[in-house]
Amino acid sequence: MIILGAKLKNARIAKGLSQKELAEGICTQATISQMENHNKVPTMSIFVDICKRLEISQAEITSDDDSEINHTIFLEVSLLCKQYKFIEAHERLTKSIKIHELKSNSNKKKYYYFLGLTYLFGLANDDEALFYFNLGLTLQSKELTVIDLLLTNGIGRVYEIKKEYEKARIYFDKSILDISKLKVPVDTILVELISLYFNTAKFYKNYQRYSTAIEFLEKGIQLSRTYSNYYLLEFILYEKGVNLYLLENKVSEEVRKLYTLAYSFSLINSNALLLETIEQDAKNYGIQATQFF
Repeated sequence: MIILGAKLKNARIAKGLSQKELAEGICTQATISQMENHNKVPTMSIFVDICKRLEISQAEITSDDDSEINHTIFLEVSLLCKQYKFIEAHERLTKSIKIHELKSNSNKKKYYYFLGLTYLFGLANDDEALFYFNLGLTLQSKELTVIDLLLTNGIGRVYEIKKEYEKARIYFDKSILDISKLKVPVDTILVELISLYFNTAKFYKNYQRYSTAIEFLEKGIQLSRTYSNYYLLEFILYEKGVNLYLLENKVSEEVRKLYTLAYSFSLINSNALLLETIEQDAKNYGIQATQFF
């Protein structure tokens, strides 16, 4: 595995952090400089902590082949998707990468995954999204990877939008079951795993299987707690609160607690849309504002 300094730098800049800010509490600024300019990292624990702060998987700034120049573009597209800028991500992907120039099936899978994702949520074209998700799964690889699970999960999301719920359930369930077949350390694919659990939980909520949704949300929360990674956490806490309310048909103490935590993390992350949603829920469900924010 090669640590790619240029990709680390791009991830840091995309996150809006200086070298000093990225290093704070983890290592020295000089260490960050060594990593970015000389592809050197002193310990694996430092590398893991830096990835957590940047909210990226280790795979996004490492490579078995340092000649893969498209890796940086995938990183940028991934970040745009995390920011829900799907149209911008689609344009960046299609203008910067030519599929016939990609050498490995691994990168081709990534390309088709992001193409499907941006067609689905950027251009609202579920048929194109379904085509590219399926195309990605036809490509052979030595072993199952997390991108295969994301492609499978993506197909589930397409069928959910199409209201073909039984088909959707099959693909959502498969994406979760296949997690146990992955052979990479959990902490290298945290963001992807959290996304899989979150997407599947949202499906089961819409399917009115609230207990099942809560089970998947709790798996996401456990990952966040275990590895101190807070990707999507405000959404996960909110969704668990909603599902618990719908399951019990009452505002329990646990529901108030979950709304409080979701609201707090939304404030920290300046998530205006979720803040507005929580405040509206408070009115609809009869939660007194002073009880949780």
